[in-house]
Amino acid sequence: MTNYRAILDYHYKGNTTTQVAKICECSRTTVLRTIKRAKECGLTKTIVEQMRDRDLLLVLYPKRVNRVEYDMPDFRAIDKDRVKRRLTKYVAWRRYCKRTIAAGGKPYSKSQFFKLYKEFASRYDFRFKSTQTIKQINIFLTIKERALRIVGETSIAYKEAIDDISRWCKKMRLRPERL
Repeated sequence: MTNYRAILDYHYKGNTTTQVAKICECSRTTVLRTIKRAKECGLTKTIVEQMRDRDLLLVLYPKRVNRVEYDMPDFRAIDKDRVKRRLTKYVAWRRYCKRTIAAGGKPYSKSQFFKLYKEFASRYDFRFKSTQTIKQINIFLTIKERALRIVGETSIAYKEAIDDISRWCKKMRLRPERL
């Protein structure tokens, strides 16, 4: 899934759409649509920083999250039934489908059901996944902060960290000050 928070964060830092697309490993069109949608919704940098990932997704694309035409499974009952009867997720999904169709509703597909069930079972907030590029940026920033904190700006380790970041940014066609 696209990391909409990262798209908006890097856009607000002043990166171009091409740079944001490269960092977030998505298409430039996705970046443009997300920025346009954020402007339509009135989202600013401070609002985005205060929102949880699920809320941001709900504001940007509510139809992708809450699909009205599908019947939401009662995961508490399904989980309880799975434990009691020792059912697999697949069997639980088939039972959900049969019950939903019998009630006149439209069930989720197997993959979407598994995704929703995983989100329920984890009992954590929804989070966007980081791309390899974002992980690399975070590693560089952590190394830079540690070198600065431990030895200071005049040290060789700090200068080497800055050089590594600069070389990588040059290769990726990014600006180090906008990371």
